[in-house]
Amino acid sequence: MTELPGLAAARLWAARKFPYLATGLFGAEVRAAPGSGTVGEDQRQRQRADPDLAAAWTAAQLGSVLVHHVCHLLRDHSERALASAVSAPDSPIWVRAADAEINDDLIPAGLELPGDPVVPRDFGAPDGKLAEAYYGLLKGTQAASASSPTAGTDGSPDADATSLSSAAGAAASPIPGAASPSSAGAPSLSS
Repeated sequence: MTELPGLAAARLWAARKFPYLATGLFGAEVRAAPGSGTVGEDQRQRQRADPDLAAAWTAAQLGSVLVHHVCHLLRDHSERALASAVSAPDSPIWVRAADAEINDDLIPAGLELPGDPVVPRDFGAPDGKLAEAYYGLLKGTQAASASSPTAGTDGSPDADATSLSSAAGAAASPIPGAASPSSAGAPSLSS
């Protein structure tokens, strides 16, 4: 199995910054996923990370990504997605909503996520809501922009709605350009 560069240092940074998450940080199974270009977890709570990506980050950045993913597990986002009847095609929207639920708490607490992490203000929502509320807002915005009278002849929404629809339709992740690995057709949690 390929080693994940900086994993030990990242776990130590994260456990020092967020000691109440230490058991999850050290207990989480983190596997190298060469060539994936992402960090994510599946429904079996296994985390996978591209070693090239991990090598490019500081211990604080990788540690922050680990904390973020442990929070997905602790907040039971996978089961909550199933309870909310999130379909596989809508899972990227759910991931964005779940990311916003986590990041609005942890970024002010010192999380140093790489890239441009999702926060509620990105889609005009207040901090402090649950993923289900953000998901409903994002789904409503996506549906409204798809049926917008300013949509182009190809069905694409106008410029303002495009940024939200594109962001909601892409896998939400603290990692620029990251893809969302799915597991058995169920909603995935890639950020």
